[in-house]
Amino acid sequence: MVHTYGEMPDDLFVKPYLPLFSFLWRVYEQLGWEGVDNYDVMGDDAIFAFFETRLNESIYTVKDVIEGKISPPEKVLSYSAAIPSLVIRSDLVIGMQKLLGGDSVDFTFAVLHDYNSELLLLLNVHIEDGIPVDWYMIRQNDEILDRRHLKLGYKLKEIPRRVKDQGKAAKYLEDVCRDMRNERTPQWSGSDYYVATVISSWAINLMWIPSNYEGIGETYDGWASKEKYGLPDYTFVIHPYPSAFNLFFYQGRSTFISKLASLSTNMAFYLQPFEPRNLEILRNGAPHVVNIYKDQILNEGVPFPNQTLNCEFPNIRKKDPNIRFKKKYPKGDFVKPDDLNLTFDEFLKGVYLDVNHETKPQKLDKSKIISMGVGRNTVFL
Repeated sequence: MVHTYGEMPDDLFVKPYLPLFSFLWRVYEQLGWEGVDNYDVMGDDAIFAFFETRLNESIYTVKDVIEGKISPPEKVLSYSAAIPSLVIRSDLVIGMQKLLGGDSVDFTFAVLHDYNSELLLLLNVHIEDGIPVDWYMIRQNDEILDRRHLKLGYKLKEIPRRVKDQGKAAKYLEDVCRDMRNERTPQWSGSDYYVATVISSWAINLMWIPSNYEGIGETYDGWASKEKYGLPDYTFVIHPYPSAFNLFFYQGRSTFISKLASLSTNMAFYLQPFEPRNLEILRNGAPHVVNIYKDQILNEGVPFPNQTLNCEFPNIRKKDPNIRFKKKYPKGDFVKPDDLNLTFDEFLKGVYLDVNHETKPQKLDKSKIISMGVGRNTVFL
């Protein structure tokens, strides 16, 4: 049975946007809304542990690169603290993050509930001179989220739901979050501050996107949901937008992917990992989702960068919501674990390939693997 768009309740906040989340839409078609609705099933502890693993590794990897403990750093990838879904080469981290955030900056990611857009959590990262130095997460039951905006009178957790505009919500959240930052770390009170509002399922969907190129494309789609695709609002928005980021958006989907891929990996191709601890969290909390991902990877594979850059994004303004979000890729082979002589679990460790945007889709072999793993656990081949 294929579940259809019309089955979802009309009062579900995420409904207009879900078909835009390519992997979770696949899950929805197979399992319905119950298969997608996993945030509360996994729970706060699992969500915290997931980000703890990823952000700590990002911080420690940069530290080891600076201290000369990682060599060669151009073969080691981890995640950007400024954009936690973006993988980045270790030797490019500082330059990329300074370009996006400047010399001293806080990025706060405000995750919104799929049901009603109420605030679920705040994830904050502080970056100095391009180096992530501190982070914290405020969970949905923390009394801090009951703190009120001085002018609006709304509780912090209520702002996105009551304002009903993601851009304005991010601005009002920044007012409160900046005050909290100044109280918590007064030494950074003069630093810049950015707040991003993100729909919960959009953030979860990004965890399951199998390559750096596809992940950058889905990031573009989050901004384009309103600007280009005509949906009621953004699935994610940053206030204020870093000037470079904003410029890239308006240059179109393919150019946006190329620009960020150039800045983050010098156009190289990375099959994105699940760290062992995070994979265990997902297998325990959402085994049905892991099975669908496994089927996709083994039987369909991952598009080459050239295919991602040249995929045909459909006219989503068409009235049939069950077909309008299907992307059409150029013909050619996709990358599968078997081609690289890897098992599914080996593939999930992260695979850095000698492949870029100019590589034509073709059968690959293990000789194309530069390194495997992520961060300090990278193994060179």
